[in-house]
This record gives sequence, structure tokens and C-alpha cells, in this order.
Amino acid sequence: MRCRADVSPVSGNYNESVAALIALKIHEGSQFYISSSPALKGFEQILGNHPRLRESIRLAQIAAKSDAPVLILGETGTGKELFAKAIHEASGRKGPFVAVNCGALPRELIGSELFGYVGGAFTGARPEGKPGKFEQAQGGTLFLDEIGDMPLDIQVYLLRVLEEKKVVRIGGHKEIPLDVRIIAATNSDLTKLVREKKFREDLYFRLRVLTIHLCPLRERKSDIPLLFQYFIHKFSQKLGKNITNIDPSIWPLLENYDWPGNIRELRNVAEWAVNIAEDNTISISHLPSYLSGSQTLRENGNSFSSTSLVELEKQEIIRLLEHYGGNITKVSKALGIARNTLYRKLYKYGLKTR
Repeated sequence: MRCRADVSPVSGNYNESVAALIALKIHEGSQFYISSSPALKGFEQILGNHPRLRESIRLAQIAAKSDAPVLILGETGTGKELFAKAIHEASGRKGPFVAVNCGALPRELIGSELFGYVGGAFTGARPEGKPGKFEQAQGGTLFLDEIGDMPLDIQVYLLRVLEEKKVVRIGGHKEIPLDVRIIAATNSDLTKLVREKKFREDLYFRLRVLTIHLCPLRERKSDIPLLFQYFIHKFSQKLGKNITNIDPSIWPLLENYDWPGNIRELRNVAEWAVNIAEDNTISISHLPSYLSGSQTLRENGNSFSSTSLVELEKQEIIRLLEHYGGNITKVSKALGIARNTLYRKLYKYGLKTR
């Protein structure tokens, strides 16, 4: 908000400064506006003022002063890798930050990716061998994302590496000493997986020396305006646009939605809004239509991240074409784009209209 600030010191019993009173007077006709900011690093990138978020940041800052393993728990899209990077940057470790998504690697490759292999260890292996992620992270931090998806046989090997601080490449015999900080993360309930014998209990206790819980966005909705403005500014710069204002009527829609995809979904919505906006203001017409109904996207009780930006745009165009009976002028006005731009998008998506 555009406002005037008057600052007055507050003195104690002995005339010492104990506080300051800041009075803010809002200018008439003020709107939210986007202000440029320098590139943020480390914990400065984690935006928000909600008490639960600030407590998570406090614990992460404590963890950064230690070399003990860290376990970050939170739903998809809550910023687990962002926290891991911030801990690494604040730790002062000189080596690199290496991230591995354990759920994205094929089962037959995860061992060689993590621990490396010697030449000829298996069919298709490089003759010279290959260092694994542990060796690549030497002197730095290895981030094991979606640790709950790691196969049980690999968990045994991982536990031995963590305890001995040495790694042996697959097919080899030479022990390679390690100086690697481990940060693991998951959106799964590891205690449930342990009970179901799908995750080793000894590895679970080895990883959870320092545990950080990240709350979902629906439980800290007071941070939505700050995050949304940041993303709008970021994508405005990326796309070379001059978006400086956000219509205040947007905030109730954003705050009434449950955000099953969390911050990642909010980021996607902001990117989509910047893509279709053609002036300097983001308004309700630039938001995906599903936000108007404030309906949560859920499937079988499990949350999932938002649809891709391209699919969201296509769905919105189809909905408006049906609503306005194919009237191009009305559809383009509702989308906040020019008629020629709409025609290009119709061609792009293979949509036909009268």
C-alpha cells in the first residue's frame, strides 16, 4: 500500500530507547503495487510472516550450524528444497548442493546414481566408471528428496554409508571417505511406512536427528498477498512486462481457495496471470476460472499440484467460448487480451468457433 510513515522513539524510565512507534497513513486511492527488490539468497528467499513458518525457519537456522542429518516433512509444493538450499547456504560448507529426487529415478538406476559404479560393473556401464551423487556432493550437501520412495535394498546401503561416512562404488572395493551433509525430505508419512515395513526404522531414526515440519499454504493464508506479489514481480521481469498493480478484489478469491498444490500452485497461477495480462494491472479476469468457485482440487483424498499453465489457459478459453456462445469480442475482453491474440491461441490449441 502507498502510505506515509511517521516514526517516534519511545523512552523508558531512565530515558533509554526501548521501542519506536510507527504511524502509517494510507494515501487515498491506494492500491497494492509491485516494487522491485534485489535477488534474495538463503533464508531471505523464504517469504512469509506466519508464526508456524517463522518457527520452521528458526529450526532450519539452528540446523545450519550443525552437520547432523535433517529431515524436512511437508506436502508437495511447500518449499522443502528451498529450505534445504537455505540450510546449505547458511552452513558455510564449501562443496556443492546436489539434489536427488528418489521418486523420479528408475529402481534399477537409483543405486548407481547415488553411489556410483566402476567400469564394467553392469551392462551399459561406462568403461571408466562414474562417480555417484555422494561423491559429487563431497564437502557440500546431498539433498534426498522423496526419501519415502527409496527401495528397501537401497535403504540398507544408504544407512551403511551414513554410519561409516564412506562409500564404495557398485562393483568396486575401494572405500571413498565422505564429507557430506545429508538433508532428506518427503511428503509421505514415514512413521506409517515404518509400521508397514516399507521404510527401515533404523534409517528413519538416523535421518530424523533434526526434523522440520512445513505447514501447507492453506494454514498460513495471511502470507498469500506477499507471495503472490513476489511471483507477479518475478514473472513480470522474466517476460519483460511492466505489471505494477494488483486489483484488491483478487485477495478474497486467493484466500478462500484451499491451495492443494501449495506455494507451487500459487506460483503457477501468478505465472499464468502475468502471461495473459496485457496492461499494468492484474485483475480477477486474469485468474484461472476454478478460483472463482474456491473449490479444492483433490483426488481420492490426496492433494495434487495444479494443472500446467498451458492446460489451464486452454480450459479457460473453452469455458468462455461456451459461456459467450463463441463471441470472440466478448471472450477476448473477458480474458483481457486482444482479439488477434485470442485467434492465435485458438489456432495453437486447435479450437474452432463460429
